[in-house]
Amino acid sequence: MRLLLRKIKSFQGLSPRQRKFVIWVFGLSISRYLLRFLGSDKAFTEKLKVDYDKAANPTEEQMAIAFDIAKAIRIADQYIPWPNVCRHQAWQAVVLCNKYQLPYGYHVGLYKNEEKLIDGHCWVEISNSIITGNIDVTKYKLINFINHEQY
Repeated sequence: MRLLLRKIKSFQGLSPRQRKFVIWVFGLSISRYLLRFLGSDKAFTEKLKVDYDKAANPTEEQMAIAFDIAKAIRIADQYIPWPNVCRHQAWQAVVLCNKYQLPYGYHVGLYKNEEKLIDGHCWVEISNSIITGNIDVTKYKLINFINHEQY
């Protein structure tokens, strides 16, 4: 009971926008699983359309929103009872970045680990700040997606 009260208290300590994002991330996690179950293309980050200039430099307010999104995804990841791996987190970040028209980069990379197995990872970054998939991205060779239609 104390643990639950402590969790509620820490949730109340978040800003209203951060609380909203945490709730959205939970909902997005459920939505993605349903989309995957139904076989929808919208369950894949590469298929999400972006209609604004990704090369634009984000404003301070946009960076604040991006950091709140990143925090919400980290918090929700601790409580989502199913695997919320990098590709799921990247999808959640892309959906929220699209909603707020944040200029982001979505990246997928591969590298051979110590056991000579191929390891894949995806991450989202805004203005060289990693929003999801916080690892040493210099280890990964990027895979370029030419356009959405090839998938």
